[in-house]
Amino acid sequence: MDSSSPIGMSTDTIIVPRDTLPAKLDSIPVALDTTNIKIDSTSIRKDSTHIGARRPPARKKKPVAIIETNEVFYFYPDNPEKIIQFTDTLISTRFFQYDPARSGAFDYATLGAVGGPMLPLFYQWEDRSGNRAGIDVFEPYIKYETDIKFFTKSKAFSDFYYSQGTEQNDHVFHGEFGRSFDNGIKLSVTHDRLIHSLNTSALPLNGQAFFPFPSAKNTSFLAGLAFQKPGNNYQAFVTYAHNEINQLYNGGIDRSDPVIPVTDLFDIIQSADTLDVGVSIPSAIEEESARLRFRMRAFALSQSFTLVGKNDSTAVTSRVFNIDHKVKYTSDLYRFSDTAFNEEYYGNLATDDRGARVVLNQNAWNNYFGLNTVKLKDGVEVPSILGDIRLGIRHQYARFDGEGYERIFNNVFAEGSWKINPIAALTLDVFGQVGVLDNIGDFRLKATAELQLGKLGILQGLIRQQRYSPSEYAQQNFVTQVPVWNNNFDKSFNSELGFKYLLPKQKLEAGLSYFLLDNHVYYDDSLNPAQKSGAINLLQLYLKKDFKWNIFHLENVVMVQQSTDEVIQLPDWWSRHSLYAQRKIFNNIMLARLGFDLRLNAPYFANGFNPALGQFFTQQERAVDLYPALDVHFGFVVETFRIFLKMENISSLLTTDVFYQVPYYPQKELAFRFGLSWRFLDQNSNKKSSDESNENTGQRSGSGAPINLPRL
Repeated sequence: MDSSSPIGMSTDTIIVPRDTLPAKLDSIPVALDTTNIKIDSTSIRKDSTHIGARRPPARKKKPVAIIETNEVFYFYPDNPEKIIQFTDTLISTRFFQYDPARSGAFDYATLGAVGGPMLPLFYQWEDRSGNRAGIDVFEPYIKYETDIKFFTKSKAFSDFYYSQGTEQNDHVFHGEFGRSFDNGIKLSVTHDRLIHSLNTSALPLNGQAFFPFPSAKNTSFLAGLAFQKPGNNYQAFVTYAHNEINQLYNGGIDRSDPVIPVTDLFDIIQSADTLDVGVSIPSAIEEESARLRFRMRAFALSQSFTLVGKNDSTAVTSRVFNIDHKVKYTSDLYRFSDTAFNEEYYGNLATDDRGARVVLNQNAWNNYFGLNTVKLKDGVEVPSILGDIRLGIRHQYARFDGEGYERIFNNVFAEGSWKINPIAALTLDVFGQVGVLDNIGDFRLKATAELQLGKLGILQGLIRQQRYSPSEYAQQNFVTQVPVWNNNFDKSFNSELGFKYLLPKQKLEAGLSYFLLDNHVYYDDSLNPAQKSGAINLLQLYLKKDFKWNIFHLENVVMVQQSTDEVIQLPDWWSRHSLYAQRKIFNNIMLARLGFDLRLNAPYFANGFNPALGQFFTQQERAVDLYPALDVHFGFVVETFRIFLKMENISSLLTTDVFYQVPYYPQKELAFRFGLSWRFLDQNSNKKSSDESNENTGQRSGSGAPINLPRL
């Protein structure tokens, strides 16, 4: 089960004619719960030759076909043995969340505009090893070369999503295409585009809140080729990833204007009518002068060769030994500039009266060599004493430079993993990585356990630790060729102990985590990086539970967290609730949904944001208050076509309070949104070879790997 996916997703109802039921069941490539199958008795034609029989209809009703997306399987290039079934999520809550800040398991705080920097509301662990730049505020938008999906069916599959606000320059697009050919070649392409640039200031309900900008244009593009010829011991994957983040900042509400005090500005905003065409509030950056460009490119070649054994379903029982290699080149650049001088706003970052400029480049080569072994029976992994073992060594050559400095690193790590099933209901998975040569002292350890309790659910446990070097940006930075800090921070040490309990039939999930953070690096209110000496303790608890009564559904996510130090600025509690009615209409052809979404979090001193710093920083000047952010939505689905209409922040019609997630950056007022999604599966491409291929068994050609659940 994917922890980032909303729980309680609906599944498609499969309808087949009664007289074709056995054949249909036999042709379905995966296990199917036949209790959900409805019998279409209208398609049964009676024998009119019998006395008293009715006259047959002039036109025979066309049977409803099984939705083809149930036959689509895919895998990721870094784990081709794990085949995942593409599930049709119908009209789930996630479909309405076009904003990446709200589409995950837990929400992020934003600057009030779609596409801008994000701050997690729920502390999240991040794996660290080697050297990195440290620009993480755009992480939810970034797509990596390992995120591309390769589809196993010899049919063209595509998935498109589009959402737009009141203006054309406020839209989100996602497109995905995959195709598998007879010669073992697979092609996949994924494209994402987010544009938020509101230019029509006289348009009511434009969602621009109180500013004529900021603007954002974020793009990601993934492309991949896979070479997997059935029966061949060699397979390879060529992948490419391009990400580009472009931002135009306004700096939030200007709190330094001597004519209009900050308290008066807040009063003006509060008294504004939601349906007004706009409210003129001075921003910290009045001109459109503060701009950011963040570009990331990656090219990777992964290949694997089977040394001993057969890696397909033709082998009865054998232990397979593979050799793996991956080479990856990355080229990243970060550019911020503001041609207007603002010493009071930028503080120590205002080093030149002509403006501010920050430059950071990163180029890296990564090489991995490894061996792995697993026992297969009829092409399917089976438990054994040795289990699934992987050993490897990883090398990274990284070069960082800016205006005035250059640093080069050679990172070497040895790593290994061991996954076993001592009993059928228990899975143990251990991973370890240790630094060698110049990286001695760095390490990353992780151990997980999963126990299947049958009707009582699933119990999972996790423990992990890591020691790593702080980011290069936190260690050294120049602004307009002037050094503003040069640190020599100690290495950070993190630990986590976590438990998770799932009861799928009751749509219940609960989790408990304890974190220990030592030598934590953060940014303070002086706009400088700092390191907290000593340990910080953080405790988290979350609960997900769905309720259903007739056509009414209530989905809930509640979390609480507590930190022992104020350098970790997070709300003590946060919750998200979705109440909706859902049923089929128009002779069960259309599934419709109407409901509300509510978000709440405890008041707290949320981190501030400064564009020149490019990071969120701790502050104790202004708190973010409790605000009930309420949205209303309507959507429907017909087969693989979906559409939704959404009105955001209707709470602004009921209160004069203003919604903030980050201090001095008000959220949108009342705003309208619509979106649609459409999935296609080509029924004619390579039909003969598809029907004859062993891919219809749900196994990857040449792999024999079983169908697994989506990644946890």
